Parts: sequence; structure tokens; C-alpha cells
Amino acid sequence: MALSLCCACSHQPPTRGGPIPQISIGPGKAETSSWVIGTWSGSARYQYSREAVVESGADLGGARSVSAAGYELFHRTATSLGTAVSLATDGFEGGGTRQLRSDQRVSAILSGTQLIFDGDSEPTVACSQAQAELRADLADIVFPVMGKISLGTRWSDSLSMVSCVAGIPGAAVLRRHFEAVGDTTMKGERAVVVQRGDSITARANGALGQHALTVVGGGHSTTRLYVSEGSGKVLRAAKGLVLRLVATTASRSMAFVEMSTSVVQMIR
Repeated sequence: MALSLCCACSHQPPTRGGPIPQISIGPGKAETSSWVIGTWSGSARYQYSREAVVESGADLGGARSVSAAGYELFHRTATSLGTAVSLATDGFEGGGTRQLRSDQRVSAILSGTQLIFDGDSEPTVACSQAQAELRADLADIVFPVMGKISLGTRWSDSLSMVSCVAGIPGAAVLRRHFEAVGDTTMKGERAVVVQRGDSITARANGALGQHALTVVGGGHSTTRLYVSEGSGKVLRAAKGLVLRLVATTASRSMAFVEMSTSVVQMIR
């Protein structure tokens, strides 16, 4: 689910299901040929929804599906080290605050265009599915470029993060490629449409009973971002992901394919 890596090991009970609907990534259109992306500090509230199908087995014929929906609170503050950003789960449909467990909040520093997650220097970080999903959402709603961009502008970056890889603490690397493809009106303001394609690699080492276990994976995702021209806020991020994982012990290998869609949308 949006780089939760992998929802087959989610704590939610799986149910059998077929293929999930795919995110439509069509051509963009533009009213103008260039935009000036602003910057901002403060808070915003998002609603997310995720659906995934995981296929497993020798012929990848067995399918299990999971889904989730809820709310998240995003904070962005300028500091002397860069822009501090954080994302936390929010169980209050009408907003509000509460005491959170440590796995219900993630934070990072945006330094230039580089997003650096807190805690990524800890190789033995506990594996938390909730935190992995928050990190993935935070990476989607922190737009790394400000200032003037033009139709057809392209740029690339890379992003590393600790994550849950098949239920084991591991790490993922995303090589991200952006392109400004158009604009539209959303929530009463002009939004620049940016398409992002990611190539993903992941790896984790752990144990299955008494046996050493290695999990390696790779995949790709396509995300359509709607970025407010005036403020630089990501108003909506819609993603389609395909991820392939192989878990290996001394005696056997197990393969999984995850196909998922996720949408994170600002609601205030």
C-alpha cells in the first residue's frame, strides 16, 4: 500500500479479492505554460484511502486483498536546518489532537530538495506497518521543488527510507522522476499537475522461526500530484504501485506480487 512493503503482512485480516481498479494517468492539459510554486508553513488535514491485492504461491495464483481509509495531520515549519515536516494519524473525523503512539507519527527534514527521515540512521528500527504507510504518504505530500517551473519541465531525485519489507525491518530506495504535465482548478485554486514515476528497490534480513530470511524486492509506481500554485501544498496525490518480493531461506523461496492504488487528498 503506497510503499508499505508489503501489505501481505498487514495486521488487518485479508480477504480474497480480484484485481483492484487502476489509477488513470492520462495526458495533462495546461491553461498556461509556466507557474510559480509558492511555499508555506502551518498544518493541513488529509484523507487517505488504499486498496491492494497481493498474489502469492508458486504460480502467483492466490490473491488476497486489503483496504484502509482514514485521516492524517500534516505539519510544515521552516527551521535553521531546513523545512521540518511531519505526518500523524488522526482518528478524529472533525479534527482535534490526541496522544499518539510512536508508530503513529513520522517526521523528516526537507533540505533543498532532499527529504531526510528522522530515525533512518537506526538500522534496527522496529518494523511498524503503520509507520511505513505514514512515511510513504509523507513522501507524497512533501513537494520538493519551489519557484518557477514550465510545462514539460523534468527533474529527478532519490529517496531512502526504513520500512516494513514483508513484515521485517528493512530499507527501500526510490528513484523518482518528475514532469510538469499541465494544470487544473482544484478547491477553487490553480493546481499544477505533476506526474511522478518511481523505480523501487527494497531489502531486509530477518528470521523465519530458526531460519535466516532474506527479502529482496523491486517495482515501480506512477503518481499524479496536484500542487497548489499559490501555496505549494499538495492538494491530491493518486498512486498506482506494482511491487515484486522474493523471500528466501536456506530451504525455500516464496514470491509475492503486490498491486495497489492509494489516494491522499487534502480536506482543509
